Amino acid sequence: MGERFSALMMRKFSVLMTEFIAGVLLVIMPILVDAQIQQQTQQQPQQQTSTKNPLPSQPTIAVKPVAPVPWKKIAEAERKVLAPLEKDWAQLPSHQQRKLIGTAKSYPKQVPIQQERFQERIKEWASLTPEQRRAARDKYKNLSSLPPQKQYELRERWNEKSEKAQQPLATTPAPSDAGTTVK
Repeated sequence: MGERFSALMMRKFSVLMTEFIAGVLLVIMPILVDAQIQQQTQQQPQQQTSTKNPLPSQPTIAVKPVAPVPWKKIAEAERKVLAPLEKDWAQLPSHQQRKLIGTAKSYPKQVPIQQERFQERIKEWASLTPEQRRAARDKYKNLSSLPPQKQYELRERWNEKSEKAQQPLATTPAPSDAGTTVK
């Protein structure tokens, strides 16, 4: 009975960890996309001036600039969901703001556990320093560039470490006070 319960708990923990990582990636992905777009737009003028051939060697992505969304223009319900990001809202790229607003609009349709996870993740991300955010983006970029098999191996190692952390530290029961007398 205890082994079945333990196995069930391990599976649930594994699912929760996978969902947590996916949630963090949902927050990080728009930031990474923005960084790639900025990098591409910075490289385009350099490529055009540095080569004699006016045609770029690779197709370019036309990026239509989108105006940022002021915090006050967001609906009250979405502001409540996105409250942890209020102080950083003006610094977020406009496409990320719009993505977050879309997520906040679908928030009421989520089940309570999803809402709780979203709130935890958004608070965690909001509490990170710019350096920590940059490190998280770099780590994600490095991990996503790995082949799928390597990603799977790393995920399995992560799950094994998580399982070991959940195991009880001592398998022997705690000493009882049966042999001691109180006078």
